[in-house]
Amino acid sequence: SLYGSIYGDIIGSYNEFQEGTGIRKINYDMLRKEDNIFGHEFGHFTDDSTCALITMDAFDDDTKQFSAEFILKNMKDWRDNGAYSSTQQCFDIGRATSRAIDGQPITDPLTGNGNGALMRFAPVALAKYQHENISIKDLAELTHPVHVSTAICEWFYIYMWTILQGHSKAQMRKLFAPENLYMYARTAKTINNEKIFENDLTPYPTPSGYVVDTLYWAWKVFLESDSYVEGVFQLAEMGDDADTVCCVYGALAGAYYGIDGVNQLPQDLRDRLAKKDFVHSTIERFVNKL
Repeated sequence: SLYGSIYGDIIGSYNEFQEGTGIRKINYDMLRKEDNIFGHEFGHFTDDSTCALITMDAFDDDTKQFSAEFILKNMKDWRDNGAYSSTQQCFDIGRATSRAIDGQPITDPLTGNGNGALMRFAPVALAKYQHENISIKDLAELTHPVHVSTAICEWFYIYMWTILQGHSKAQMRKLFAPENLYMYARTAKTINNEKIFENDLTPYPTPSGYVVDTLYWAWKVFLESDSYVEGVFQLAEMGDDADTVCCVYGALAGAYYGIDGVNQLPQDLRDRLAKKDFVHSTIERFVNKL
C-alpha cells in the first residue's frame, strides 16, 4: 500500500496540472526517458509522498498514536528546508497545508476542501486498521479543518478497511458505489448548514483538487481496473491533479494487489526511486511499529 502510493505519486507527476493535448501517454519507455512536469527524472516523488513519510515517522510506538506536533514541525522543516523531499527542496506544496503549518488553517468550506489531508492518509488508514482508537478527524483537521475533507478521509479509511478485510471487487462495488461519495459530501454539508452548489452533485470530468473528486476517481478506477499498473496509468493520463489521485489510488490498489502487484512496475524503474534507502527505512520502521 505504501509503495503503491509513492509510485503512484511519481507516475502521476508526469501529467500533473495538464489537460487536453498537454497530457502525455504513459508507458515505460516514456517514464525512462522523460522528466515529470517539475523537470525531475523518474523516481522523484512530490508533496503527497513527502507528507505521508512525515506521517509515518510521527507514529509513536508506545502510545500507538500519531504526534500532531511532529507532523506540523516536520512539515515546516520540509517547507523551509526541504526535509523529507525527494529533491532536498520543497515544491508543489498546497496553500492550505502551508497556512496550517503557520497556525492559520483554512476553515472556509468554500475554499478549504482540497485533498491535502487525504494525500497523506495511507499510513493513517493502515495504523487505524491495527489500532482503532486513532482519530481520523483529528489528523485530517491538522491541515484541513473542514467537514467535507474530514468526511472523505473517513471514507478513504472505510475503503481501505474493506480491502484489508479481503472483500472482492464485486462485493465492494455493491457496498460502495463511487458516485455515492457526492451524496455523503452533501450530507456532511447539510448537517453543518453549508451551502450546496450544483457542482457538488456530480463528479468532475477529471480528478480535480477537490477532495471528493480525488477519492471518487481513485476508487472508481480501482474498482474498474484489473491491475495496479493499468489503473495508475489510466489515472495519470487524465491529467489535472494526477499526482494526488494516483497516490490515493496507489494506496488502495497496493493494499489489494499486494507488493507483487506493485512490483509489476519494471525493476529498473523501481530502482530509480529517489532517496531509496531513506524511503525503504522509513516504511520498514513504520510497519514494524504497527
